[in-house]
Amino acid sequence: MTMLGFFPITSYAISSLYVGQSTILSAPNPPSGAALNQTAWGCSNAHVSVEKYMTYGAKVTINSYFTGTAEIRCDYYYYWYDKKGYMHTNNATTYFHISCNPVNLSVNPTSMSLNIGEGQNISYSYSPSNVSPKPTIRFYSNNTNVATVNNNGYVKAIGAGSTTIKVENSSGPSMTCSVKVSSPRPTSISLPNNLSLLVDETKSIVPTIYPIGAECSLIWSSSDENIAKVSSTGRVIGIKAGNVRITAKIEKYNLSDQCNVTVEKKKLTLSATPKSGLLGKGEKVTLIANNSNAVIYYTLDGSTPNIGKNKYNSPIPIEKNLTLKAIAYHDDYKASDILIEKYEITNLQVVKTYPENMKSNLWKNIVPSVTFNNAIQTGAYIDRIKLIKDGVREIAGECIISNNSLYYVPSKELTGGSYKLAIPEGCVKHIKEGVNSTFELTFSVKGYPIEMIDTIGARRILKSNGDLYTWGPSYSTASWEDDKYIYPSSSYAESYIPTLIYNNVKAIHRLGNNRYVLKNNGELVGWGGNYNSYRNSGSSEIASSCNVLGDGTKIPRTSAVTISTNVKSMCDGSWHQGIIKTDNSLWMWGRNACGQIGNGKTDSYDGQLSPVKVLDDVKEASLGSRHTVALKNDGSVWVWGASPYIGTNSTQKTPIKKMTDVKTISSTGTDHVLVLKNNGTVWTFGQNTHGQIGDGTTTDRKSPTKILTDVKFIEAKDWQNIAIKEDGSLWRWGFWSNGISTKPEYYWLSPKKILEDVILAHASSSHCFALKSDGTLWGMGYRYLGNGTSDNSTSMIKIMDKVAKFWYTGAVYVMKTDGSLWAWGDGPLGNGTKYYETSPVKIWDGQLFVKLEDIGILTNRENLKNCFLKGERTVFQAVLNPTDGEYKNMTWSVDDENIASITERGILTAKAQGSTTVRLKVETDDNIFTCSKDISILETTDIKSTTVSPFNIYVKESTLFIDDIKNENVIKIYNTAGILIHEVKTKGKSLKIPLHCTGLYIIKIGNQTIKILNK
Repeated sequence: MTMLGFFPITSYAISSLYVGQSTILSAPNPPSGAALNQTAWGCSNAHVSVEKYMTYGAKVTINSYFTGTAEIRCDYYYYWYDKKGYMHTNNATTYFHISCNPVNLSVNPTSMSLNIGEGQNISYSYSPSNVSPKPTIRFYSNNTNVATVNNNGYVKAIGAGSTTIKVENSSGPSMTCSVKVSSPRPTSISLPNNLSLLVDETKSIVPTIYPIGAECSLIWSSSDENIAKVSSTGRVIGIKAGNVRITAKIEKYNLSDQCNVTVEKKKLTLSATPKSGLLGKGEKVTLIANNSNAVIYYTLDGSTPNIGKNKYNSPIPIEKNLTLKAIAYHDDYKASDILIEKYEITNLQVVKTYPENMKSNLWKNIVPSVTFNNAIQTGAYIDRIKLIKDGVREIAGECIISNNSLYYVPSKELTGGSYKLAIPEGCVKHIKEGVNSTFELTFSVKGYPIEMIDTIGARRILKSNGDLYTWGPSYSTASWEDDKYIYPSSSYAESYIPTLIYNNVKAIHRLGNNRYVLKNNGELVGWGGNYNSYRNSGSSEIASSCNVLGDGTKIPRTSAVTISTNVKSMCDGSWHQGIIKTDNSLWMWGRNACGQIGNGKTDSYDGQLSPVKVLDDVKEASLGSRHTVALKNDGSVWVWGASPYIGTNSTQKTPIKKMTDVKTISSTGTDHVLVLKNNGTVWTFGQNTHGQIGDGTTTDRKSPTKILTDVKFIEAKDWQNIAIKEDGSLWRWGFWSNGISTKPEYYWLSPKKILEDVILAHASSSHCFALKSDGTLWGMGYRYLGNGTSDNSTSMIKIMDKVAKFWYTGAVYVMKTDGSLWAWGDGPLGNGTKYYETSPVKIWDGQLFVKLEDIGILTNRENLKNCFLKGERTVFQAVLNPTDGEYKNMTWSVDDENIASITERGILTAKAQGSTTVRLKVETDDNIFTCSKDISILETTDIKSTTVSPFNIYVKESTLFIDDIKNENVIKIYNTAGILIHEVKTKGKSLKIPLHCTGLYIIKIGNQTIKILNK
């Protein structure tokens, strides 16, 4: 048998290209007698893109200028058959080298002198002049306070001083023009003739000085500082009503002018809480003026309020339908406009809530409820009831009405945050008392003590209370030299222990050497290298980086600057970034060589420097290596960017619609798109060089391809995908690109099940970690698995017990069920050293969880010994002591499921007449708590009268009659909500009691209990 030897690594040189130009590379020929099977192409140089071409070739494009040589790697796999017909495989690697031809730039002039306000153009030329594509030329000022420059090279002098205009060349070295700006002598000054403002209001007077940009020092003065004062910068503040003259003087040249200023009284404003609408009878209205010393007068009969009549002193109880009018007075203010509010009364009122309003630190299984003073029914606007988290996110759930209680049962456990149960007017009603008035129940749920961890570069931990800690490499000590971002070697050792740097933080993000903080108020701030390359001190090696910060510049930021406001969430990419604002609009910035920004352009050099609006009504977005995917609130998926990655025929510069009926998407850092539809099916499309599509081939897919069913979670990272099915099984497919192997057998071309009973999983280019429901953490992949070795594993291995949550993007951080934080992998981990660890080390002690001490059950039938009607649905609520006690599992059960059934959320359904017991079990790490409630299910009947010795009891026209009362008795009447609606001590007479609601009533006379129905 003839054996084909290993084909050695080879290297080829190819001719240089200009920026924007491409060349086609063919795969090397395999040894004689062998045939190619597949190829994998790649390039580590960020300025060069490599796309698959035809079956085995590659298209290489230079996207931006670089010096030196870029290396393109081709891993190719081939096979052959021996004389007996057996197939053999082997692989080899070939390197191609490519360099970038510079386009040389010249500018005219290279220096200029201007007076403030003057301008001059910078012209340029380049050679070779006929190069294609043409280079992109950009102009930037190093100091915009001295001079600015527009995109056409027009320089405008702003302030005295010197600066440099940088002329950037996308296809070669850049050039500069030095600018010196001087100030001329002033010849005149002019102020506005008149200015009006209110007391305590501040306005600026802007002088006009000729010639524009003239050097001067102004002296400001007021003719009466009791009326208005003026600052050294011309800021005028009103003190009291009157007229005054403000003077500005250039004393050196004896130039001045005046402005007549009128100061008027401010107008009072008046408001009422609550505003017009439906109120519970006796509910109070509070009147508030914008000055606490103002006197308020009001009327309740619709007449105009006057001074001296009906002075407001305290909240006003509203007992009937009426129109309230009010006005506010103060000697130093103008009177307010007349406030008009109209109120209507309902007798249906809230008497109790669970939990109590404003209660904090509750458990995750809380079921909020509102109890009214009478039995309720579904109102016209029942579907408007919402449970809102953190003022933004609506929580899915079910409304259940049980007699006089309204329950909102969330579809799943709540996570840490603030919640509001909003019940608008008209959601529920009483047959005679009317509909409900607007009501809101607010409470908060305790979450995990740690919300997010960024584990690459400078480490950051965000706690659930909004505190942000950091340690590791410090950008604040970096410097800017020769157009490169320099890290001093000492900066890496500055801090190995987490240090608090921010409060009130909602989320943290990163893009290359840039770091971002999203505050609770919606402000997004960032800092870092901002586009520029960096190197370690003492090293000549330059690391390429094109990560734009998003502040409109390419200036390194050693302290935070504002990127945007009104931000709801952020999406991280490899070379570009996105944010979703509170109005659901998507904004993008960063590299745009392949149209991935979506603004209708491509830019092979610096891309989009500040956020630009791209799409509306966006729910979420996922950013690939050179493309973007967005999911709208209507379930439609939109794509744009590099054509091979999104299944289009050419580069897509604006969003196009790709799919519908989608639940979530994932495409972070990848060259393909992973989609989970609402029906639980998983679909993929895009490049498939590493089997990431999952259809059993390595053929690219332009159209979405169905891969899995019954899935609830997906994640795509680089060439690897994972999915969790509804049954808890974890599936993986694709290729681990780091450290495992480049052999074809490590390409998982279709999904394989790797673990059972999984509740949380994350993947990277080289790892997969998963948390099982029993609290054990498992992992597989390249080194650093936390098992004390640096060995690789191609199957899932158990790592830790008692895990509550974990994070992984470089190092692994684990929060255990006692609240302690552990980590392993690349350092610094936060344990005081900068070294990597192969076994978990403790970062923080577990002092963050509260121990559970006791439990209980709450129902709305305690007064009636927990009696329910057959067919009724109600809710049993768990009570924990303390309210934020930590637990692992909560389980509801019923002894006899023929009589009643109960769900995992505590929803009880009464099925048949009889008695049984409802049980609650709560498990912690070291204890099991149990409690129970005995319940009775009553049969509903049409009985409208009964005789119970010695009484005759019947219902007629919604009135309860009790006759033949001979002895002294205490008679109590309850509705089925357990509310006592009537109690009387009587002897020797008949009773007649009106019943305001249909349904079953319970009558207690002495030791006898009778039920009767009002139909």
